[in-house]
Amino acid sequence: MKKVFIYPSGFIGNEYINIQEKAIREAGLDVTYSLSDFFSADYFLLNWFETLGKNERLDYVKKRIKLTLLSLFRKKILFVIHNRRTHTRYEDNAVLELSIDLMKRLLRLSTKIIILCEETRNVIDSLCKRNEDYSEKIYKIPHPNYIGSYPSCNDESKKPTNRLSFLYFGQIDRYKNIELLIEAFNGLAETPNVSLTIAGNCKDKEYAERLLSSIKNVNVTCDFRYIPDEEIVSYISRHCALVIPYSLESSLNSGTIFLAFSCKRTVISPLIGTLKEFEGRDFYYSYSYNNQQEHKDKLQATIHKAVEDWQSNPNIFYEKGIEAYETVKENNSFSKIVALYKKLFQEI
Repeated sequence: MKKVFIYPSGFIGNEYINIQEKAIREAGLDVTYSLSDFFSADYFLLNWFETLGKNERLDYVKKRIKLTLLSLFRKKILFVIHNRRTHTRYEDNAVLELSIDLMKRLLRLSTKIIILCEETRNVIDSLCKRNEDYSEKIYKIPHPNYIGSYPSCNDESKKPTNRLSFLYFGQIDRYKNIELLIEAFNGLAETPNVSLTIAGNCKDKEYAERLLSSIKNVNVTCDFRYIPDEEIVSYISRHCALVIPYSLESSLNSGTIFLAFSCKRTVISPLIGTLKEFEGRDFYYSYSYNNQQEHKDKLQATIHKAVEDWQSNPNIFYEKGIEAYETVKENNSFSKIVALYKKLFQEI
């Protein structure tokens, strides 16, 4: 039986990796996360490999060595592209260039480049030199839905109420534009029955305090803690929509959007690659921007549009959530992901 080494480890609590592992096993291959299986592993499937650790330069050197070893031993590398570039706002631009360099090396060394959305082709083109063409390597496996991955994820649906509750859900970091979100809802302080909850772990206590002090709307609340898996769906089910002010500079795919859709929720988000897969549909709210000020303005305008829609039709978010759920249930099913992995490994 062929063996696939998956990076990073499936024990990190990332549901995408867990689904990826299950799909590959279902496709008829064995999976390992142990480097002791280096010589017996046939394929090395790398997710977020370009992200550097706290000691960025040392981590870069270590990853360069690992890629060199994979190349020397002629291991087949499968590079999964999740982001335009790593999310972390490195203080030193030279460190960001190291991460981008890893992406370029992965493109050259990989046997297959796995993309989750069509927008990734533009990202690949932007990383290529004039004489480079990786189009033959590209293989698309869409982001899976999360239906059934969490308890009750497929049967929780919020009926219309007399309150419109938004939710930001995810890790709280400085690069995630939470300040813009709070500013937008500060402007809704006088709008009745509209609230925002910001939920997720914030390891940076100074940043958490700064966010809390910036809130001027009593209907904005924060829950700065790690939300365990058993609470995730019930947490989402208590809100009408997720609002996620992604950075278009780095964001490409979003597991949070698929989680929202899998739980029959709509989203407000910049038009990243994930949402472009559903262009022409109207079960989500999106916007684009060119700079930080425009991001703030467009975010505020889109939230106001969503509020006005709800005031005109209290059923609107419920209807959008159901349509989103039915769409990802069909287009991003586990069975389709398994079939695509099976086909991939038959080809290489």
